Amino acid sequence: MKKGPAHLPSRPHARACAAATLLVAALPVAGCLSTPHPTPATSTSTPTSTDDTKADTGINPDLIAARNTNLNRHVSPDFPNHPIVLPDRDLTGVDASQHFFTTSETLVVTSNDPASQLRAASIAVISHAPMLTLTTTNRAAILNEIARLKTHTILIVGDIPHLPAQPGIDYITDPETPDALGKLTALQFVTRAVTNPRHIPHAIADLDGDTAVELVPAWANTTTSTTSTTAETSTSTAAAPTTRPTQAPTGLKAFPAQSRRDADTAPIVIATAASTIAGIATAKAFGATIRILDDPDPRYSLTTMKQVAGLADQPLIALGAQFGTASILADRIRRGERTHQYQPGQYRRGTVYPHRIIVAHPINLTTARPDNPVDIDGEFEHLHERVMRYITPDPETQVTPALILTVDGLRPEQLQLWLTEATRNNTYLILHGDFHHLTTFETILTNPNVGMAPTGDHTQAATWLATLTHDHNLPQKLLLTLDVTTAEKAQNTATHHDDLAPVALIAAETPDDYHKIATQLPSGVTPGISISAHNPLNAWDMTQLTPRPLMINRG
Repeated sequence: MKKGPAHLPSRPHARACAAATLLVAALPVAGCLSTPHPTPATSTSTPTSTDDTKADTGINPDLIAARNTNLNRHVSPDFPNHPIVLPDRDLTGVDASQHFFTTSETLVVTSNDPASQLRAASIAVISHAPMLTLTTTNRAAILNEIARLKTHTILIVGDIPHLPAQPGIDYITDPETPDALGKLTALQFVTRAVTNPRHIPHAIADLDGDTAVELVPAWANTTTSTTSTTAETSTSTAAAPTTRPTQAPTGLKAFPAQSRRDADTAPIVIATAASTIAGIATAKAFGATIRILDDPDPRYSLTTMKQVAGLADQPLIALGAQFGTASILADRIRRGERTHQYQPGQYRRGTVYPHRIIVAHPINLTTARPDNPVDIDGEFEHLHERVMRYITPDPETQVTPALILTVDGLRPEQLQLWLTEATRNNTYLILHGDFHHLTTFETILTNPNVGMAPTGDHTQAATWLATLTHDHNLPQKLLLTLDVTTAEKAQNTATHHDDLAPVALIAAETPDDYHKIATQLPSGVTPGISISAHNPLNAWDMTQLTPRPLMINRG
């Protein structure tokens, strides 16, 4: 996904036209902002193929070109003709090894520290050998995999628990010296620094298997500096680095290279930052093409959907339990393909979270009267000021405004101005009121930026909203529960509907009050916080709460 700097909103200018003032007030309030997206009818995406078997008028036009490209691949019949998920729950990389390699003469086994894993991955990819990560808890799985692979040569990288000597297996220990890579592989390596742990999956996926590249972590010192002579240049609180030799010992055995197994016939492999280094390196050592997604739910953005479009019933390999089951992954791909609309904000996202903070402002429209009308300009001005406090320097995190409108007793046509301006200005509308009354706003709820906060039967409301979202091929919908103050109410916020983004707005005035309820939330429910207007907690304080609230309502 292309990243850009966070855009800081400017304050609105006073003008005579109320609607125009509303636009200027609210347009630039997201932490990462974009101009309104073109409708599908004005999309510039065009198909790269006219194959009738791939044409489907229900597919989002923005995805057709990527979908055809993904389908125009030859995949070996040795792989399943449907998506699979390799969970790798023991963090060994064994699942990937079992899937890609029936046998392997060579194997790389490493400890779980990042520096050793990066070095091991560098060797595994260029040598076309599977890689496994050994810890104190997964030793049996590693030994079983060594036996299954019928491995004869094992390269040990890093400080790992002792492996038993076995007949027919030759162990080589990498001394991790600058010259050892050349002696092990007879290749000249170039060094490539990885500047952040989050970049590790991308760094391994970018290895081509033909160029010898040593990946090294740049965020931590892994060797003792030979130039630091003063106390100021040392890190007194850090553990002393392990002293390693500067040269490989004489007689270091070579680690044999294998031929590449894949002839560009492996399925597309997808991974995320949560995928194991061993799993990614093993797939890359086989020769597979690996695509790193920003989120395991491919509906997250147009970019992630392009990576998998067309593959719901085709060969596809996902690395990590974070992708859910194969059926969940396939269903999300299908749903994403048929969704033509996006969430408010940048990057054309299909899911509400992650990487979003919603700043909410409640308005009770039921109290408005001809002699006491709602000041629309003033409400959006107030919302704009609130959002400004939560702007983040992280270009991936969007700060999106939301209006929580209490609409009991109102008719749908009375919300048209609010809907028009909120849609134009990348703002969520969340309709609050009796569930049965909210169903009369069905047409308004088919807009991608409109969610609901129902009172009454939560399960019934969730089912109704999920059905509406599914039937109209809408992006994920916000389902908000207000005034969560007890553990019992927290538990009632759960929903099994993948088309919904459930949020529990916890009413709390202190961090302890918030934490007490937030820890009771069911899995999959996003925490939010509702505090009084005069509460001393500020925007920075919100970032220190655990778990961090991703919807904030003050007043």
